[in-house]
Amino acid sequence: MFRGDFFSACYLAWQQSSQYKSKNGGMCMSAGAQTLGIRLGGTSYYHGQRTTSVILGKGVQVTAKDIPNSIKLVKRSAYTFVAIILLIGVITQIAEL
Repeated sequence: MFRGDFFSACYLAWQQSSQYKSKNGGMCMSAGAQTLGIRLGGTSYYHGQRTTSVILGKGVQVTAKDIPNSIKLVKRSAYTFVAIILLIGVITQIAEL
């Protein structure tokens, strides 16, 4: 499911985020795309209007089949974030004893 490694995802996110219209969004999207081994961006059509966006990630072109894996990645990231926050809270409580 996840084809990229942590360090290449971080490096690519740092490198590509400055090219995207939203630096915060570009960093997350680039890291996620690299982790999933897909490529986001390029030419798209929204409400009949052609738009072009920079390419984020280095992998195969994204398809609808990649949606379940992207949802899994977001869930795992959220669970990891919550676990880290809880761990910090427990360590802080123990340190106060």
